[in-house]
Amino acid sequence: MKKLILEKKFNTYQTVIISGAALLNFAILFQMFRGNLNVIGFVITIPFCLSFLLFVALAFCKKGLVVMNNKLYVGLFAFGYLFWMSHQKTMQRPAVSILTFKKSQKLGFLAVANPDYADSFQSYDIYLLSENHIQRDIVLYLKSRAKAERGIEFIEKHLAINYEIFSPNFNR
Repeated sequence: MKKLILEKKFNTYQTVIISGAALLNFAILFQMFRGNLNVIGFVITIPFCLSFLLFVALAFCKKGLVVMNNKLYVGLFAFGYLFWMSHQKTMQRPAVSILTFKKSQKLGFLAVANPDYADSFQSYDIYLLSENHIQRDIVLYLKSRAKAERGIEFIEKHLAINYEIFSPNFNR
C-alpha cells in the first residue's frame, strides 16, 4: 500500500465544531467518572468513549491518496493512520488533470453578524479524464496547487495514468 497525505479534510470552523462535540463528550465522561460507577455505568460510558475518540480523530483528519493493488483510493488519515478510503474508478480513464475553480462556502453559524457571509477560495480539483476528455470524474479537491501537483505525480508514478492538460474534443 502506497499513501500520500495531502491536506486537512475540514476547514477551521468545521474543526472547531467537531472539537466542541469532542469536548461535550469529554465533559459527560468526566461527570460520569466523578461518580461511583457500577458495571452498568461502565457499559454506558463505552459509547461516549468511542464517540470521543471518533470526534478527536475527525478533528485532526487529513485527506490523501492511496494506491493498493493498482487501484486508486481517496483516503482519510488520522494521526498518519488510514481509517477510511473510497475507491475511484480508473477504468476507461487514461488521463488525469488539474482543473482550477473559484468556490465559496457559506458560513451559516455567522448569520447574526453577517447574514450572507461566504468564504471564497481557489480550488484545485484532480480529475480522471476519458480519452477525449469529455467524461471526467473528480478524485479530490485541494486548496493548494503544489499539493494538487504532488497528487498528480503520485498518481502518475504508481498507476498507468498520464497527466494531460484538459482539452475536450467533441469531434466524433
